[in-house]
Amino acid sequence: MAELDAYRELLEIARREHDLIREQRWEELGGLEPRRKQLMASLPSPPPSSARALLEQVRDLVDANAASLATAIERTRDELVQLAHGRRAMHGYAAGPSAAARFVDERR
Repeated sequence: MAELDAYRELLEIARREHDLIREQRWEELGGLEPRRKQLMASLPSPPPSSARALLEQVRDLVDANAASLATAIERTRDELVQLAHGRRAMHGYAAGPSAAARFVDERR
């Protein structure tokens, strides 16, 4: 049914996003947005009742995708915090001992 083609395509975009998020292919994720916007702009308001099941599937996938993205962002933030702590710790070793402290029993 041609009336539902755009809704089916929205569902396919949501599925593709799900796959890209799962595979951590972040660069490709943004490439889906222009087509989604185009489809959304072409949809009638209100949607036909025959589109309800498809729209519910799209909503569920989009919600799951948003949760997965939030988890990935939080994980990335945690990794960045750990890197920052590691860098600060490494700076303490980078200076090395001063020349005067080379030998403990040496007098000057």
